Amino acid sequence: MSNKPKRSIANRLNRAQVAINNTLADTEILNRATEYGFAETKMQAGLALFQTAQGAVNARNLAQGFSSKPPSICWRRKQRRKRQPRAQRSKPPRTSTPR
Repeated sequence: MSNKPKRSIANRLNRAQVAINNTLADTEILNRATEYGFAETKMQAGLALFQTAQGAVNARNLAQGFSSKPPSICWRRKQRRKRQPRAQRSKPPRTSTPR
């Protein structure tokens, strides 16, 4: 079983976009990719597929209420403020144990 951390969908899409854009932008890379069966038309099809996948992910995120921005750092502070103050929390009675 592999212990590799899973990559997020956003990370995978980003890596695919970088690879496709770099291949289309650099003729030397495109020539090498063509040797392996990835001609410019196939790369353009991959770019279209990427854009479709990116749109689907964005639509899903909007439907679930996620924004494109990362969550605020202050979120955890807001959660802490909702707790009861320390003095009002119930504490279990201290018991002494013989040593």
